[in-house]
Amino acid sequence: MKKILVLATLILFMTGCAHRTEQAVSQKVQQEQPLRNERDLQSRMDQELQRSSLNAAQKAEIYKLREATRQDQSALHDESLRLRSVLAKEMLSPHYNRNEVQVLQKKLRKNEMRQLSLVFDSVEKVNKIIGRETDLEFRQRMMDEMFMPWEMGQPRSLQ
Repeated sequence: MKKILVLATLILFMTGCAHRTEQAVSQKVQQEQPLRNERDLQSRMDQELQRSSLNAAQKAEIYKLREATRQDQSALHDESLRLRSVLAKEMLSPHYNRNEVQVLQKKLRKNEMRQLSLVFDSVEKVNKIIGRETDLEFRQRMMDEMFMPWEMGQPRSLQ
């Protein structure tokens, strides 16, 4: 019973924290200056990286990661454009094939997910370069802290 009460309290606390975090992020996004294109984003990232307190090796590693990610994203973007072009042609074709449209939609969805995965993977890699705990490490630590003492049958204070 105590385990359930502690878990419920933790969930309520995390929900409140998540809401405040959501509001803070929304405010930051609203205050961010608009970007016109990828070059503007790259320039802003360069400025932030130069202002950072990272050492030269970390900065070099991040630049290398950024370039590799940019190339991968460019290839995925090109593939996405090709898929959209074929999808548009298929939609307007007098020989419309529903199965092909569904396959194209599936491929397009998969492509978009790979593009997002690239961004998220890069976040994890940058955290590792900087020496921060990655999301996976954080989740594992939280799970260990939350459940390990109870699984061992000992109160948290005895751990």
